[in-house]
Amino acid sequence: MKYKILIIDDEKDICFLISEILSDENYTTSSSHNSSEAIENFNKFKPDLIILDVWLDKSQMDGLELLKYFKKINKYIPIIIISGHSTVDMAVQAIKDGAYDFLEKPFDTNKLLIITKRAIENSKLIEENIELKKINYENYNIIGKSQFAINIKNILKKISPTTGRVLIYGPPGSGKEIIARNIHNLSLRKDKSFVIFNCASINPESIGENLFGSTLNDQMSFIERANGGTILFDEIADIPIEIQGVVLKFLQESTYQKIGSNEDYTSDVRIITTTNKNLEIEVEKGNFRSDLFYRLNVIPINIPSLENRPEDIRLLCDHFIKNSHYYNNKHISIAEDAYAVLESYSWPGNIRQLKNLIDRILIMHNDKSKEIIINAAKLPQDMGEINSKNTNEKMDVLGLPIKDARESFERKYLISQIRRFNGNMTMVATFIGMERTALYRKLKSLKINSDNYK
Repeated sequence: MKYKILIIDDEKDICFLISEILSDENYTTSSSHNSSEAIENFNKFKPDLIILDVWLDKSQMDGLELLKYFKKINKYIPIIIISGHSTVDMAVQAIKDGAYDFLEKPFDTNKLLIITKRAIENSKLIEENIELKKINYENYNIIGKSQFAINIKNILKKISPTTGRVLIYGPPGSGKEIIARNIHNLSLRKDKSFVIFNCASINPESIGENLFGSTLNDQMSFIERANGGTILFDEIADIPIEIQGVVLKFLQESTYQKIGSNEDYTSDVRIITTTNKNLEIEVEKGNFRSDLFYRLNVIPINIPSLENRPEDIRLLCDHFIKNSHYYNNKHISIAEDAYAVLESYSWPGNIRQLKNLIDRILIMHNDKSKEIIINAAKLPQDMGEINSKNTNEKMDVLGLPIKDARESFERKYLISQIRRFNGNMTMVATFIGMERTALYRKLKSLKINSDNYK
């Protein structure tokens, strides 16, 4: 795809020179020499980027006024300001008004090309984020009615509009990224990029280059892509100790250096981090810098495992069914015996495992019938396994005598219902269809203290 660039400068020679440079790099260009021409050209040419001179002789509007005008029409279009008589105040004001960057004349050709390429890449990334947000907005909602779900929604409303750094703790698959995306979507940066830097999946030897960039190539670094928006350091505990110092410097000064350069670059980003490890223990072991930990741990959020929020499972199931690629507008319901198993299962893979399970069931039962009822028989056989927390051993109920198997299931089932109704024994008794006195006798026989599970 050939990107279109509008060049606005009162000097025709400058317009011609920039046009020739950009044309050699396969860009399509158009030039204007005053504000009237520029506005007309902007509407007809529909550029992907604008290169705009500050001083426009014999023009009704100067470059900074045009910058504001174009940004009112299209706030996402990248604009590079150029000037041969610039001041620091002018450059700062231009950036505040929405300019992507500021170049002084005479400018280096390579620098112009690099900034042009990055400005367009950043603009397209923002557009993609906006489109993805429209498509997937519901998928980033926090689903549930548990006390955690209620509390976290209130917390996010308070912290999202701020610039405070957030450190999200939680086991794998528990929804840490969803929390991070909610923070971004509720923040003042919601129209800017949300960039994920996965500390665990990138080659440790190239983390610095991927994160901050290199003078050896012109690829946008993660920090550059996130400029103005939010960057999520996913599994921050896995970042090498030697890179932690560089990250700390960036947090302290908002400046960084690319690999192979001594020049300082700046980037305005909000930092969110996630981890499934206890960072305080990692600090004690010497695997994580204490000064970096305290910089990141400004607003800690702890996400419980799905096992500890069984009352959210029904709403999550309904959400995953309706958003599954295999839904096909069928009438799908989950029977009570299936919910009994789902709500008493340990969920080692947490929410991600539940989502995958729903997809799996819909694939396996995606026949021509218009109605699908998911009962316990349709669940995987290993869902009958229960975890013994005291011994860390797995016991398959299918291998137990019927009396022991029944006790194991009843114990897990009743504990999940007590948690689900926050210890309200009247509601528990009503839901499971037992008299309250009979329920207490059952709890006593199974040695369950309801006070431990409120």
